[in-house]
Amino acid sequence: MKRVSSEIIVNNYKRDNDYSLQLNRWFLKSIGAWPEIQTNSMIKTVLINILRIICHSLIAFTVISAILYILFEEKDFRLRLKAIGPTSHILMGGINYCSLLHHNNRIRTSIEHMETDWRMVKKEYDRELMLRNARVGRVIAGICALILQGGVICYNIARGMSRISVKIGNKTIETGRLPCPSFNKIVDTRLSPVYEIVLALQCLSTIVVNNITIGACGLAAVFAMHASGQLNVVMLHLEELVTERQDLFQLRLANIVEHHLRALRFLSHLEAIMSEICFVELIGCTFNLCMLGYYTITEWHEESINTIITYIMVLTAMMFNIFIFCFIGELVSDQCKKVGEVAYLTDWYKLPHKIILGLILIILRSRIVTKITAGKIFHMSIQTFGVYYLSFRALMMRKSSCTQNSNPVATVYDHEKYARLSIQQIRWIMKSIGIWPNSLKSSSSIKKYVRVLMNIIYLSIMAFLFIPGVFYVVLEVEDIYNTLKFIGPLSFCLMTIMKYSSLAFCRRDIRVCIEHIKIDWRNTWYHDDRAIMTKNAEFGRRLIVINGFFAYSGAIFFHIAMPISMGKITESNLTYQPLPYPVSRIIVDTRHSPINEIFFWTQFVSAVVSQTAVTATCGLIAVLAVHAYSRLEVLMQWIVHLVDGREDFSNNVDERLAIIVREHVRILCFIELTEKILHKISLVEVVGNTLNICFLGYYTITEWENGFAITYIILLMSFVFNLFVFCYIGELVAEQCKRVSEVSYMIDWYRLSERKALAIILMIAMSNSSVKLTAGNIIELSMISFGDVIKTSIAYLNMLRTLTT
Repeated sequence: MKRVSSEIIVNNYKRDNDYSLQLNRWFLKSIGAWPEIQTNSMIKTVLINILRIICHSLIAFTVISAILYILFEEKDFRLRLKAIGPTSHILMGGINYCSLLHHNNRIRTSIEHMETDWRMVKKEYDRELMLRNARVGRVIAGICALILQGGVICYNIARGMSRISVKIGNKTIETGRLPCPSFNKIVDTRLSPVYEIVLALQCLSTIVVNNITIGACGLAAVFAMHASGQLNVVMLHLEELVTERQDLFQLRLANIVEHHLRALRFLSHLEAIMSEICFVELIGCTFNLCMLGYYTITEWHEESINTIITYIMVLTAMMFNIFIFCFIGELVSDQCKKVGEVAYLTDWYKLPHKIILGLILIILRSRIVTKITAGKIFHMSIQTFGVYYLSFRALMMRKSSCTQNSNPVATVYDHEKYARLSIQQIRWIMKSIGIWPNSLKSSSSIKKYVRVLMNIIYLSIMAFLFIPGVFYVVLEVEDIYNTLKFIGPLSFCLMTIMKYSSLAFCRRDIRVCIEHIKIDWRNTWYHDDRAIMTKNAEFGRRLIVINGFFAYSGAIFFHIAMPISMGKITESNLTYQPLPYPVSRIIVDTRHSPINEIFFWTQFVSAVVSQTAVTATCGLIAVLAVHAYSRLEVLMQWIVHLVDGREDFSNNVDERLAIIVREHVRILCFIELTEKILHKISLVEVVGNTLNICFLGYYTITEWENGFAITYIILLMSFVFNLFVFCYIGELVAEQCKRVSEVSYMIDWYRLSERKALAIILMIAMSNSSVKLTAGNIIELSMISFGDVIKTSIAYLNMLRTLTT
């Protein structure tokens, strides 16, 4: 009976492991990239090497021929661009193929690791949990194969079936088109049967490349889902730890730790295998998505509907491909973090002290998240998938059993989770434009140079809108109306450059503020204090989301909707799309294609970068000021309990008073540093928005009948809301500082000794003359200032209308 039982177990784990890897084995075996066991026969090894040489040859044939065509045969710039896209796709496949072969031993080790994991499963529920994740990995690999093969095969068929007329000598013949252009100086591929042979070879090479990409994507999906399944098993065992018999605690904890470490080692293998492939995919797909978008736009009226649909299918396939890699990276990071959360959410207080120490180590290890990266440079995540995408999800705060206990003072407290609630969104935004300050521990010289290079690149992108526009207004515009029409957008560009530069120069002070916020969260142990800070942090996040919505909505309407609604302009036998920002013809004539399309989309990218910088400045003041507001509110709670004390306070009144005064001074220093960072930006915001609100009101009135009023109104709302946030937050902080003095007076201070009452008087005096947020140390940020700016803008608008009518 035992023998029969063991055979069933062996068959089960082998069948389950085979179920996980089946699709990947099919695709990778077809290109000789599947890692075979070491005991293969010599004949099989030779056959695999021959298959690899054939695959390399097919890829090299297509790529080299296309590169020669681009460099030495084709003279038309537009046709060269059209040839670059397919060539880069094949080249990406060749690089990924080399990477898969290079990491063949690592892949074999990971497969053996998976097989061991399946063999070690004893409980049926654990097996079902792993099978559920394996099923998801198979589905991802299958969908990737379907979309990618479908898109590229349709592209090959569409290209092969479309016919063109070419002139060879004195003859004009009709021939088909190749999926990837080929060099005709050696062998003329336009003639039959050479064309058919080359077409067949190129189709084979694209199938090989597709199998490489599907194999890499599927392998990443299966490995990541297996790791996710293993981490789910670890979490399940953690939840069951408390229910075990007391004499089994140590053994169960040892098994959990061993299982956790196995999963982390597996993830480190996955990162080593996929790092280079992810880098190639991220860079290559970014470039190819750009090229496919360009082909779709420029050939919308020239190509058949079948070709356009094919372009869109390939575009979808590449977007899905890069999304899968980013999704997998996000999934792995989240699962690693969840292990620590589950360990903390168990009834750990029922365990022996030694076991609790083991759980603390698991929690600490879970904070060091294993990340899937692209070349050790980019973290593969959903944020990486959409560089300028802002997440509007609010972080759901889960209450631990500790906070529900009768004792409101936490003994184990994940302060980093709460700190992320305050700074997560602004970190995403500022990191995307290279102005997020790195910690001192990780600020190596290389990272500093990379950061400076990123700042120069982003400033150049923003200057791309400003400098050509200034040349155009100064040298080419003659009438006053068009001059006024272009001054508004150019002033916004100048504002953005100034705000971005100010943030870049204040990076050190911003780092100090961020560390200050983290320390405040680390030192907040009392549940009511955390609830106050959490509520205000959520408010700051909502402000960032709303500001981002207004900023990006205005950019989309101004850069996409308005030019498209204007339609194409025909001038001097040229038909072109008007640009949102003017470009002087002294620099380049943007009426010609493809320069017009390139400038149109480059301006849109520049606008997105600019709006990200605007959102970053507004978001930063929201995060810093709202944190100061919440700490002042916590301070007031402390003052209320000064006389009678609180559970987490000292029994000595002198010590309680010292803590309160020290915290008050700390908050005022934080507000002062916030003012130092933001007063220049606030001045640019107030002065610039005064002019821009005036100009937008003028544009709305003068162009009401042209149908552009909606765009200008949305932009107007964006500027007004941005200014309102600055002024409202300044008012909020000032009022909160005053409330400290009011609360200090309203406690039972008469029950204190005379000396302690004098300390309260000093706090009241300090609160009434506290630091205020200003615009350039000139204008106090308040609701009164907001009203004054709006009135000034309307006054300028009336003056402008009088002068131009």
